[in-house]
Amino acid sequence: MSPYYLLLSIAVLYFIFAFSKNWIKKTFKIAPCSICAAVSITWICAFVFYLLGGQIDLTIITLLIGESIGGFMYKAEGWFKTFNLQKFWLMRLVIIIGGTATMYSFLTRQFEITMISVVASIILMVIVFVLQKPKNTPKSTSKINDILDNCC
Repeated sequence: MSPYYLLLSIAVLYFIFAFSKNWIKKTFKIAPCSICAAVSITWICAFVFYLLGGQIDLTIITLLIGESIGGFMYKAEGWFKTFNLQKFWLMRLVIIIGGTATMYSFLTRQFEITMISVVASIILMVIVFVLQKPKNTPKSTSKINDILDNCC
């Protein structure tokens, strides 16, 4: 299968999600990012096709998975801002490293390592989230924390 079909799939799904976003939000009480949903559904379907014996270059699937991991990181950053939390730099590392380790082990069919990566990542994310203090607490952050929090 040509990777260009996957790119076409992303474009079509993007418009479907963009134009049905209000209905999705009203029906399911969630508002997915249209491009994130399009990319995720595309790589999941492509990977299932691959697992069922279809011929497809895993390179395009891995690129799309990387985009999903990055998208999840930016979504999590929004949650941190909503709860007025600091030290998102630590969460960035957990998401990028944990997500990459999880998906690499999944793609290479090392499912035991996949499960360990998923559980470890979730535990670390919960710990990072729970141990945070709202930003409006007295400033005890260092210049190093400011540099790390504002890396992007």
